[in-house]
Amino acid sequence: MTFVRLGIISGFLTGANRHEWESGIGTRIGERDHNVEGAGMKIRRAGAASWTIAVINGPNMSSLGARDQAIYGPIRSMQDLDKLVVDFGKELGVKVRCMTSNHEGEILEFIHSTATKVDGYIINPAGLTTYGEGTRHALSDTKKPYVEVHFSNIAKHLESISGTHPLESRFTKSAAGMCMGLRQYSYLGALLALTLSLDDKAFLGERQG
Repeated sequence: MTFVRLGIISGFLTGANRHEWESGIGTRIGERDHNVEGAGMKIRRAGAASWTIAVINGPNMSSLGARDQAIYGPIRSMQDLDKLVVDFGKELGVKVRCMTSNHEGEILEFIHSTATKVDGYIINPAGLTTYGEGTRHALSDTKKPYVEVHFSNIAKHLESISGTHPLESRFTKSAAGMCMGLRQYSYLGALLALTLSLDDKAFLGERQG
């Protein structure tokens, strides 16, 4: 089992709750011990598989630092976001590959070239959210699980800009899961959840056998 201490969550734990998590009660789900140093809450992974997860950011995300801070928070560049996710992956014991493009063709080529090299995907389709059927199809064709992420709550956003024909994400219907509305933490939540789900041989892990 892999132990991961999550500093980003430690501020939410106090008193008895902190003691319970630090002692590992309620998170005993594995067989082998592997310690990952850090500060804060301790997460125990089932096993110590070193998954490789690709993180894709679509059109307009390259201008992250210039976007509305009320929605996108303190992250000032894609480099900052990539570092945050890669570093968190190291805490979890997984390898993270990041790519960002304003061109759907480049994203398709990346998915095609990595289909046999990664164990899952995290994607913020961004500008492709409502029409990127080609990208969604490519992800589905890999037979690898993917998690859709967004900085903002897109259900609220899409409702606000929809006319007579309601807009919806093309990706949600075939995603293994979705994490949105939590700014950069949406990515960390998605990475943690996807990692633990891949560890679970009775769940997503069975697809990787």
